[in-house]
Amino acid sequence: MYQIDERQEKIIGKGNSVILGFIYWTLFASIMIQALFLKKHMSQWIVEFVLFIILSFWQLVVYYKAGIWELKKKKMTSKIILLASTIASLLLGGLILATNLFVEKKTFSLALVKRILLYSVAAFVAAFVLLSLYKVLLNKKLKKTNEELDQN
Repeated sequence: MYQIDERQEKIIGKGNSVILGFIYWTLFASIMIQALFLKKHMSQWIVEFVLFIILSFWQLVVYYKAGIWELKKKKMTSKIILLASTIASLLLGGLILATNLFVEKKTFSLALVKRILLYSVAAFVAAFVLLSLYKVLLNKKLKKTNEELDQN
């Protein structure tokens, strides 16, 4: 079996990173073009959207494991989690409103308000739960790191 050295491993990793970035942003551009400019129905670009979400989640997991997205100097507080969850729900609500009014040319109605509220609450809850879970995992990792440093 052929062994690769650290230099070759770094080159391969950089190449994989560039390829992943290209695929990620190409999927994003494809979704935006189809949804906003070509005004295609969601059923025609749902596969790209699902792949985009999967890649986003995978990228977050990889960055977390590598220690890139850790809050070392700032503490993850409930206030930050609440603020980020509110921003996520407002952005989703605004996106739904803009899509319905400007892209699909629908009129403002009670059904639209109900849909915006439903999706905004769902986004808030999902963001709040995920960020709270991240806070717990981060605190465990920081505690473990501090214990290892104290032992050394």
